[in-house]
Amino acid sequence: MRVNPPWAGTELGLQAASLCWPTVSRRRLCYSDMDVDSLIRLCSEVGEADRLRYYKRIADVCLFVSGVFPRHAYGQDATAVKDRGRLSVGMRRRRSIEDYEREGRRFYGLAEEHPGARAMQLLGIFRVLSEYFASARKPLTFIASHYLHPRSRSLFGLDPG
Repeated sequence: MRVNPPWAGTELGLQAASLCWPTVSRRRLCYSDMDVDSLIRLCSEVGEADRLRYYKRIADVCLFVSGVFPRHAYGQDATAVKDRGRLSVGMRRRRSIEDYEREGRRFYGLAEEHPGARAMQLLGIFRVLSEYFASARKPLTFIASHYLHPRSRSLFGLDPG
């Protein structure tokens, strides 16, 4: 039996959150909607009719993280986990830019193939995002590098001047 989250009947978009709720099997399902792995696990728990919103969210997170926070990706951050095969409890798998791009393309493709995409007239948008993922990432990277990251110390109250 599939379990739908409490917001299953809401709009296509999801709000950023970390949530836990009990499933039919009495285990708690916890996820963060900015973590690709937990979103993929959550997506596998919902029925096919409800998956479009999760396909889109997973792909959007891949685009956002790879575009706005590329140093967060594996291999570009000095503090990145070097052995992706061995993660201790509580650690999340680190992805490279290529991993984010592959997953983003894959999930935009799944979103395009979902019957709900046709009903919402989103086929073309998902197709373009899937085919041109790297190009879609460029404006995010530009904005982040020119406006967010240079000012991040002052944005977050760390720079006195």
